[in-house]
Amino acid sequence: MNEYKREQKYWQKEFTKLSEKLTHHDDHLRTIDAWFSQLLDEVRILAADTLPTPPTSATSASGRTCPSTNIAEYIC
Repeated sequence: MNEYKREQKYWQKEFTKLSEKLTHHDDHLRTIDAWFSQLLDEVRILAADTLPTPPTSATSASGRTCPSTNIAEYIC
């Protein structure tokens, strides 16, 4: 029985460490996601000033047709 208790303590510590790592990595991913969103917003703003309006038949990289012909909204 004592062996099971030791093993349970060991796995509980491992679980706690992994949970902390998960939280740490999730925080970093949220930070990167926010930064990337800001970067895309900046590109949309700059592109709206310098690029012509794309044709209505243009599609995004995912293959779906973008809903707007405005270049700022075109990057979907």
